[in-house]
Amino acid sequence: MPNCIVLVGVRGCGKSSLGLMASSMLEYVYVDAERCVSECLHMTDSEYLQSHTTEEYQELEYRLIVSAVEEQIAKKQNMVVVLPAIAIENQPLLDYFVRQIATPYLIHIVREEAKVLEYLEYSEPFEKGKELLRKMLPRYSAVANYVYFNMHSDPSFIENKYIIIRDRQTKFPTLALKAAELDFVSYLEFLTGIERRVHTNLSFRNKYTTAIQVNFPNLHIQDILYNASDVVAGCDAVDLQIDAIALMESGSLNDIEDQISRLVANIRRGAELPIIFNLQNSLTDIYQFMQTRHQAKSDEKFDIMDFHVFYLNFLGIATRLGLAYVALDLSLCCNGVKYSSEGTRDDIMVTNDTTNEMVTLVKDFLRKCGKTIVMGIYHSLDPKIWDSNYGGVKIMEFAHELGITMMRITSKALDLTDNLKCWNFIKYMMTEYPDILLTAFNTGELGKLSKILNRVLTPVHIDLNKDLNIPIESNDWIVNSDVQRSLFRAFIVPGSSFHVTGANSSNNLMPAVHQQTYSELGLPHSFSSYESTSISGLAALIKSPNFGGASILPPFTREALHFADSTSTHARAIGFVNTLVTERHWTNPTKLVRIKGYNTDWIVVSQILRSSLSPVNTAIREKTALIIGSCGVSRASIYALIRLNYKNVLVYDTKYTTAKSIADEFNNLQETTNGNSFKTTNVIALTKKSFNQVELAEGCAYPVVIIEGKCTADPKTGKPPLAIEIPSGWFKNETGGVAMQTSIDLLISPMLDTAFELQDKGWIGACGLNYLYCQSCTQFELFVNKPAPRHLMKKFLLDVYQKSTRSL
Repeated sequence: MPNCIVLVGVRGCGKSSLGLMASSMLEYVYVDAERCVSECLHMTDSEYLQSHTTEEYQELEYRLIVSAVEEQIAKKQNMVVVLPAIAIENQPLLDYFVRQIATPYLIHIVREEAKVLEYLEYSEPFEKGKELLRKMLPRYSAVANYVYFNMHSDPSFIENKYIIIRDRQTKFPTLALKAAELDFVSYLEFLTGIERRVHTNLSFRNKYTTAIQVNFPNLHIQDILYNASDVVAGCDAVDLQIDAIALMESGSLNDIEDQISRLVANIRRGAELPIIFNLQNSLTDIYQFMQTRHQAKSDEKFDIMDFHVFYLNFLGIATRLGLAYVALDLSLCCNGVKYSSEGTRDDIMVTNDTTNEMVTLVKDFLRKCGKTIVMGIYHSLDPKIWDSNYGGVKIMEFAHELGITMMRITSKALDLTDNLKCWNFIKYMMTEYPDILLTAFNTGELGKLSKILNRVLTPVHIDLNKDLNIPIESNDWIVNSDVQRSLFRAFIVPGSSFHVTGANSSNNLMPAVHQQTYSELGLPHSFSSYESTSISGLAALIKSPNFGGASILPPFTREALHFADSTSTHARAIGFVNTLVTERHWTNPTKLVRIKGYNTDWIVVSQILRSSLSPVNTAIREKTALIIGSCGVSRASIYALIRLNYKNVLVYDTKYTTAKSIADEFNNLQETTNGNSFKTTNVIALTKKSFNQVELAEGCAYPVVIIEGKCTADPKTGKPPLAIEIPSGWFKNETGGVAMQTSIDLLISPMLDTAFELQDKGWIGACGLNYLYCQSCTQFELFVNKPAPRHLMKKFLLDVYQKSTRSL
């Protein structure tokens, strides 16, 4: 059964735009259900209903939409189906998707009320319109598996990610919907299980990771989340701490979900990190609140199982929002837990009765979580929790029986030795349950040491003193940079030396960018240039004891393949390695496991195209691209375009035989590569005549992408490059496109000048600084094995570039 993503929502929520963008980015067929009906009727639904009954309309709607969907199912085509707003009234149609197809991807699209009312040209008072919309939302949410908040998108989001050439670039009107496109596609990729990070494994295993805690609701923190990329820099996840009681005081579960969805949209827009959904209240506190509220309204006894069901439904918000992790309190399943102020918590009595009703509810919840990973949590009031054969061990046994793969166990430290007990507990559990990713630490001022020693998602806090000039009152707080520095000073995590090496590497800007980033985040690493004219210099670098990795420049990119114990399939296909990374044993960092070789150029090309190609051009099914030059970056660009399923890739080099050889090589590569339906792109070499006269091969359109990979200084002499004049006819695509430069040796080539002049025609010029910026971020992730703080690295790159006597 192919994937069927179904979008529902009120008119004006943006589901049609999102559906179109998602279908093009994911290569899914787009089924516009509303158009199915209107094209058959040759009139609007309101006009049809003037002379027909509602039942007649719904029957026709059902037949036409189901027919369109069944046609794609027969072809085994993945699809995005956009249902009209009125479809919420058509129960047979909804039953078809919910029961007959049983699609797990029925998504309710929500948008700011002001934007919806503006689209509807609503003329009544805003509050009245807002109330009408809110009354409609529960009907859509009731049929949907997921909720997506369609946050307002504007070009400024992309402008903040871009490096602007002063006086050359002004506005990006064609990218007005780009932020929404990137957000929504990433959301769908998570739900459907599409692997996004093909270059590195940013898992939480075998390294020390941190999760920054964000309390909600909290006015101070909500303000600075508008610059979330700054706040979360250096962290591996966002731990969203929800004050359930505060939210329940202000509204229903639907209202709570709406508030959280808006917050999540804001975090996702600013921070590309996995989000953990966590309740900061204890089960006892939530139960007592609900019991008091219930007793004020009714004389009936508040049923404990009703509370448990409510709690699991509350956690279900995380699944519906497509969050990466949700924290489930396993004290739900403990015998002896008392939900009263007089009761005590018994940390050692974990139920072994698998038929227990509560255990059944929990197992059912686990089955319904989709791609959201359940993190079991347990906080003990007993200081003996870390002792063998006591509470912590039994909780881990129970988690293992449930099939939970992540756990967080905490207790309050009463003594500094409790931290060592916690550390011993972690080591013991890693041996007993290697498949469970365990977070364990003590709370309180005396527990800070255990947080440093903890390996997985150590909780860190926003530096309120730095970001908001608010004094930190809690003695329990610790910030991310403190954790990183402490790990180094305690000799737990060693400092690594990274390098950029090759001819003329001494002028490279990357060392300064990386070094400033390491210092800002408290990372104990160094980054320097190592200029060498022979391959023996690279060999000497690798033998150094603290060698962590290297960025490889010409002329060593091909020879570097031989220094890697293993290379990525992408690097082998391209034929070049531009990044070497050491893999060391995490418990014995002096032990070198292997050296891995990567090519990051193709990743950088993919990233820039995904973020800068307008949604209009993204939606073109048979896109054409033009590559100028035959260097390593040009080869990587061809490979990236093949992976992005471009229909035609035109290659031009001053030597036709070179271009023809590259084209033949990549066409043959597609023939012999297994999987990924790889034979989809025609790589065509251009002669000098066809290039200069803009002669398109049969079946080719004018390119939406032009990449110049030849404007690089000579690696042996350092002489500046000679730019190739690109005939303006190659810029004739009616909807514009992206012109990308891959070097900063000639910052503004004639190609970029042409693109800047055609901004009003939809063309965007990406200078070499954008390329270097994305390259720096990608290699940071490979070297450090942490998400790159992209906003910081962009800032540092601009500073370094301008200090090098150059100007933007």
